[in-house]
Amino acid sequence: MAVVSSLSIAVETLRRNPVLFVAGAVVAFLNAVVAGGQMLSSGPARIAWSFGTFVVQLASLVFVAGAYGMVAEAFDGTPRLGTILSEGKANFADALAATLLLVVAAVAVFVVAIVVGLIGLFAVISSNGGGNSPVILVLVMGGTYLLALVPMFFLQFYLPAVVVSDESPADSLKQSYRLVRRNLLSTLGFDAVLAVVTVVGSLPIILLYARYAGSLATGTTTQTGYPLAGLSPEVVVPYVAATAVLGTVTSTFFYVYQVAFYRECLSETEDEAEDRSATGA
Repeated sequence: MAVVSSLSIAVETLRRNPVLFVAGAVVAFLNAVVAGGQMLSSGPARIAWSFGTFVVQLASLVFVAGAYGMVAEAFDGTPRLGTILSEGKANFADALAATLLLVVAAVAVFVVAIVVGLIGLFAVISSNGGGNSPVILVLVMGGTYLLALVPMFFLQFYLPAVVVSDESPADSLKQSYRLVRRNLLSTLGFDAVLAVVTVVGSLPIILLYARYAGSLATGTTTQTGYPLAGLSPEVVVPYVAATAVLGTVTSTFFYVYQVAFYRECLSETEDEAEDRSATGA
């Protein structure tokens, strides 16, 4: 199964090529610094840090694309550190365009899901005379949320398609859709593994929220608009350090595992196509 085989390939690739952690470290460090700045600031300064988040996400796309390039290079030979920038700059425009297309698709589906959900909610409530409306509301909201996730699920491999397969922005989304559609169960297993990794990577902020839940409820949120703004450096610095370290490990693992899974599913699909072609001949 592609989930298990690509997982073992990813672990072995990381073991043989620790240099792959460099790209993940850059992205994780940038995100951690911005998050730390938001926590330490308040008022107008926090707005500036919020804008910095957007800038960092945009700039980090260069390193994300470069990370995928390094991973692809690791599978084919020995990765070079310079690949981070060379592949990142070469694929930045296509990666950005594909990301914007994904956002547009996700927003469009979300709007449709909301409209359909509201129509269905009103229809069911009207037919039942308002009975069981809380249960119906929960079901409709859950269904709407799941429907809104459809684009993210089917198009999640667009970046490997851009960098590894050299697809155009539009074709990268099509490639991802075809790959997921043909490997539906495997993709669900892949996402389950990543969900566990995401929880591990989010442990610092989960613990931070749990520890300071009382102070967060006493006015910090309402004064600044940011849940963790105004915390002391003694609290923020360890969080930033832990987030950067865990973020480096989890993000690098994500890049390697995603490319390994993508290549494996793509190879299986191509083999099946060749078999059908040979049988037809």
